[in-house]
Amino acid sequence: MTGENYLKAAYAYLYIRDFERAAESFAKAIESSPDNPDYYFHASLTALRNDCPDLALEWALSAFRLDPDNPLYREHLAVVESSQLTKRGHEAVLEGAEEQAIRLFQEALDRDPLNDEARGCLKRLKRCKSHDTDDEMSEEAML
Repeated sequence: MTGENYLKAAYAYLYIRDFERAAESFAKAIESSPDNPDYYFHASLTALRNDCPDLALEWALSAFRLDPDNPLYREHLAVVESSQLTKRGHEAVLEGAEEQAIRLFQEALDRDPLNDEARGCLKRLKRCKSHDTDDEMSEEAML
């Protein structure tokens, strides 16, 4: 089969919500034509939507490297990177590293200003930090 046929098969699998087979078809399209950035781009979109961030990043980078002047590939790479930074921000929160989490969420927003998850997390963290500072000042005033 040709890359275009694999791409059509991938779209058909997406239509019936068989994401695993869609990803396999995208991978076969890439294998059949490794210099086609469009295949990497579409594969990356599917990987990102199906919570495969490492694969999404790998494919987004490949699309961008093959056609760095394409604004769609550049923007998509920023979205994938933002998604990964947001995930790392959540991990930092769980580890109690609030300052690191704030930096990660801010960097995620710098990469993708439309990342609502990062924006909400950053807002909540800053609000909590502000309340903590207010509580500390109140305690000091009482001493």
